[in-house]
Amino acid sequence: MVKSNVNVIIISTKRNGHRRKISNFTPEKTFYNMTHSKLIIALLALATTLTACHSKFDQKAYDDLIYETYPIGEVDATHDWQLIEDGTVSITANTTNTVTAVRILDANPLEGKAVVLAECAAANGEQVTLSFTVPQLTETLYAAAVHDNGSYTVAPFAKGQQTVDFSGATTTGYPTATNMTYPIYTYCYEADYPLPGDYDYNDVVMRVQKLPGDNAKEMLLRVTLCAVGREDVQMAGALHLVGLSNKDVMSVDIVKGKSLDTDLPVKRNLITNSNTSFAGRNGDVVISLFEDAHWAMLHNKQTIDNVNYVMRSCINVDATSRTLRMVTITNTYRVTVADESLLKNFTMSRLDPFIINQGHYEVHAFNHKTDYMIYEGKNVDKLVQSQTLSWAVVVPTGVFGWPIEGVHIGLKKNDVLSGAYRTLNHSFGEWVANKQTALDWYLYPSSRAVYYQQ
Repeated sequence: MVKSNVNVIIISTKRNGHRRKISNFTPEKTFYNMTHSKLIIALLALATTLTACHSKFDQKAYDDLIYETYPIGEVDATHDWQLIEDGTVSITANTTNTVTAVRILDANPLEGKAVVLAECAAANGEQVTLSFTVPQLTETLYAAAVHDNGSYTVAPFAKGQQTVDFSGATTTGYPTATNMTYPIYTYCYEADYPLPGDYDYNDVVMRVQKLPGDNAKEMLLRVTLCAVGREDVQMAGALHLVGLSNKDVMSVDIVKGKSLDTDLPVKRNLITNSNTSFAGRNGDVVISLFEDAHWAMLHNKQTIDNVNYVMRSCINVDATSRTLRMVTITNTYRVTVADESLLKNFTMSRLDPFIINQGHYEVHAFNHKTDYMIYEGKNVDKLVQSQTLSWAVVVPTGVFGWPIEGVHIGLKKNDVLSGAYRTLNHSFGEWVANKQTALDWYLYPSSRAVYYQQ
């Protein structure tokens, strides 16, 4: 325990046999042999290069290091790490009942639970065009005309279909409120970027849900910090709204919850702007989520003799006593824009939550890896971007179990599958080797290999 001259205590709960010590791991927990002397030397040399002089970078050495330590023997050279896709459809509201709105859903809400993918106000006979984001697994979607009496007329249509109306086969009825929800995605990160990580993708785990606001100029973003799988470093988090200019945003405020940086006992050095939102380097709006992930999850419990401290411990990544088990922390942010057209087709794919590590590197999902919002891309960033590997995984569901600490997300080498998601024909390793296969891998966790916290 070390106490600083500003009455801040930093406590690390790192334990022997826990993170990064892999000599005691079973084969399922051993994803690369970090005791290999050549690799250790390469890691130390590369770490020195990255921290001391970003302009000096050996691309070949880096490539060799990454592919030697990465748990997938074969990586699809065209991989985009996408489990989702965007679509657009024009809907004609030609029903006999009075129409007030139209919606696109992933299932028939008259038959069970359905996720609202897009919606807008509409009138009888009006044609509206809606954009949406959907899991690649989805083949059939549903258009719904919402009537003034609360009933729905629902018509199925194929993904990729350009137009739909209600003149063909439809069903009409009253959905229950519990049948309707809005999409939630899970975002999982490796914080060691640009160095290779342990590939359990649990260093930071967040969920984000996009909800309608009180009017067409508002949207709500419900952000949940679920887990912190690093006990030794500070990590910050932010949310980039892709293509939404900060100058077009009237306000961003927290409507449920409070700032996760309240009473923060450490100096802001990763996200130095203390405002709830600000303009990113390209002018898009960025929402500041937390300066320190450990403090965000534990700050209500981190006081000794009225002195705040930051407890560095893994949180919600193991069901054993090795890590802390805590409730998740959720804030809801209201984004208000000047023109409602800016939000009409704002889809889930335009959400870019990212983390910042202690090297002031931003870790984004693969499709946003060059969207440097706070820190300018360094020379090493530009070289690393040539890799078809990702330090973040976006999963299009809110019911996802991230790997427990020390278990990699999935390994495929010599046609042998292991890891948290290793089911044959439904494994993470197969998906990384071929982006067209095993698109449902996240639905097939291995027993006792994942952790889920509501």
